[in-house]
Amino acid sequence: VPFVPENLGPQINSELRDYNPVMDVAQTTLTFTRTIPDQSPSGAREDIYSAFKSNSGWTKARSEGAPLNSELREGAPSLTSDGNTMILTICESFGNYGKGRNGLGSCDLFVSNLQNNRWSNPRNLGSTINSKYFDSQSSISSSGNEIYFSSSRPGGFGDKDIFVCQIKNGKLTTPKNLGFNINTAGSEEGVFIHADNNTLYFTSTGHPGIGG
Repeated sequence: VPFVPENLGPQINSELRDYNPVMDVAQTTLTFTRTIPDQSPSGAREDIYSAFKSNSGWTKARSEGAPLNSELREGAPSLTSDGNTMILTICESFGNYGKGRNGLGSCDLFVSNLQNNRWSNPRNLGSTINSKYFDSQSSISSSGNEIYFSSSRPGGFGDKDIFVCQIKNGKLTTPKNLGFNINTAGSEEGVFIHADNNTLYFTSTGHPGIGG
């Protein structure tokens, strides 16, 4: 596939780490994760930023602010097709530093809804999908019926595997490992399910590649 990356420029990118981007269906809103240096044990937190596209180009990326962002690590957003529901990752993995988001493990999946152009206080998706391990980097199918995500929970093939969780009658089903055709003894992350519901993109340290 011909692929020529084009840098989005200083309106989007900064001297910090900018990653995990997702766009709405209209491709006019870009939401992503940015690292912010702070005094936490890791030396940085993660916040969610957004930029908006107009006829003159992209606006300057801005923090989504509270209550979506806090002193914890909020990142890896994914959006429903209508752009009104976000599933994001929040990590509470540094002892007592910054507790208060009701996390079940090192990183959990939360949901937030867009109300009057503001995101609501994130709500933990619960123990059906979250575990005491790493659960992160989700992608919602265009139908809104599946959540794909990366997890380090036991019973997988490697360090981190990709799982899928169904949404039936408004409730989450038990996550299912996508199996050995996708998952390896390495780490599978960075999940993205295409709008066709048949094409899955992800990163892997286990499948043959050019770098890590």
